[in-house]
Amino acid sequence: MFDNMIEFITDLLNGSWLFQSGIAIWNGLIGYAWDILQTNPQALADGMLWDTVDGVFQLLQIVGASLMTVLFLINFVKETADIRHNTTLESAFVMMMKLIVGNVVLLNLKEIILLIVSMEQNLLEIVAPSGNVSLQLTIPGLDDWEISVQGTILGIMMGLLFLIVALAGVIVILWTAYSVFFKLFFYIATAPLAMSTILGTQGMSHSAYAWIKTFLCALGEIAGIVLVLRLGAALVNAQGFFPAMPSGGVWDLLGPQIWGGLQCTLSIIIITGAVKSVDSMIRRAFGF
Repeated sequence: MFDNMIEFITDLLNGSWLFQSGIAIWNGLIGYAWDILQTNPQALADGMLWDTVDGVFQLLQIVGASLMTVLFLINFVKETADIRHNTTLESAFVMMMKLIVGNVVLLNLKEIILLIVSMEQNLLEIVAPSGNVSLQLTIPGLDDWEISVQGTILGIMMGLLFLIVALAGVIVILWTAYSVFFKLFFYIATAPLAMSTILGTQGMSHSAYAWIKTFLCALGEIAGIVLVLRLGAALVNAQGFFPAMPSGGVWDLLGPQIWGGLQCTLSIIIITGAVKSVDSMIRRAFGF
């Protein structure tokens, strides 16, 4: 009983419980973020969000089908009435094929979107084969924490800093995961209206192509977030972010645990910043 009390007081003073709490909070909420990112949109929130999106989608699908026909007629009349450019059989055939393909795509748009999302979910399983376990962080030697008397105050301060950084970082990542899913739902709901413009004039048809790029950006952002978390966890756990602890002087007094805690604190800041920059990186890749 006395030995357990001494061990508890020692852990309390050296700050190891702060690091353990920070790691537990980070890993627990990162697991929750993984559950969000790899969940099929139809299953999120017991399907309540999808039911709302599906209702809007079906309404806009009817509007989009009518709008597509109207835009096709406007574009066809404009092309045939242009006396400076003779309408050939080839151009008329191309326009008719676009009308047929456009209507087929619009009628099966929901199935196509869900197929693309399913393919993206399979990609996430390749990036993180062990699920949320692949994204968890560890501090080497944390269970065998030993620190000198000189480093006790610094250990508590470092532990408190790590706890705050871990909590703030994982909240930012959760916010990012939720926001990208809300964007994905919005893009799915407005898909029929955007795709109906593909048969319009050259300027109007850009709306459809912009929607395709934006939708792919949202899917790329989800995959990018998981990839960043996976790479960050692998580097932190392998101690590959920073060099080995210097020897001699004050480092011998502080011990390797302080160095490990400092590395993990800086790593969480780097990982969080990288997750926040995924959106801009994806958009630059798609030319936005």
